Amino acid sequence: MGHWKKSNLSILALATLLAACGGGGGGDHGADAPAPAWTSQKLSEPVTCDQPRVVKIQLFGDSTQWGLDGATNSKSANNPGDALQRLMDARYGVGRVAVENRAVGATTSANLLMGTDGLNKPWPQSVDADITLLNFGINDRILVPPGEYIDNLKRLTVSVYETPNPIHLDGSSVNNYAQWMREVAAEANAPVADANAYVRSLPNWQSDVPDGLHPNTELYGMIVENVLMPALVPLVERAACDGKAESSAPAWTSSRRVGSTAWMKTVYVSGGRWASARFRAWPMAPRW
Repeated sequence: MGHWKKSNLSILALATLLAACGGGGGGDHGADAPAPAWTSQKLSEPVTCDQPRVVKIQLFGDSTQWGLDGATNSKSANNPGDALQRLMDARYGVGRVAVENRAVGATTSANLLMGTDGLNKPWPQSVDADITLLNFGINDRILVPPGEYIDNLKRLTVSVYETPNPIHLDGSSVNNYAQWMREVAAEANAPVADANAYVRSLPNWQSDVPDGLHPNTELYGMIVENVLMPALVPLVERAACDGKAESSAPAWTSSRRVGSTAWMKTVYVSGGRWASARFRAWPMAPRW
């Protein structure tokens, strides 16, 4: 059943106890960080290039990256790895992008860094991809103090930082940890897949996080389509074309190489609340 190694109920009980008692290394740490003003991200038309190569993406994180469904306490059909693979296949054709989910439930950024999550070796020995994406914060808020969390994120150099989804368990919050992640990403000139801000922009978002911590299946799909895809597609297309991709109407600009992958800074389209990204399925023979 994937890499959900520890008892889900035990983790929920621990989170509830520590949140109620104010214990653990984390906690809410002062006033709750406000969500950034939400803007719409739209993808440009797919780029073209000769002889595109297969691109590999690795996802790292906790149970919200693994895909635990807050409604069923089981792995969601829209878990980020599978949902992202389906959307990449629809856009580029099967076999052009390979997604590997290396997230482990009940873990923190410290576990990934030290290689103590039961799956990954000490960072970055398990990295084998053109593009890496990380999502931690919900367990860190209890077990990892802010300064250590920030330092861990700086040491876990990845292509994209994904902020943790908001939570509503006994009044606890992860929003400050999301803000610290944004600041680390800004310092590194790295893209942010801001799931925290996106979910907080949705009306009655708490109903889509039914156990207070984990999204339901519908929300997982929305996060992948509307948050992860806009952050990852520019990197995928640059990597596939070895940095020579061209687009007649780019939605993203600027780059920084990471292996054979480039960072891309976003050019956001102004808007009120989050709007769905637009995608175009590839023909039978994908055009890069």
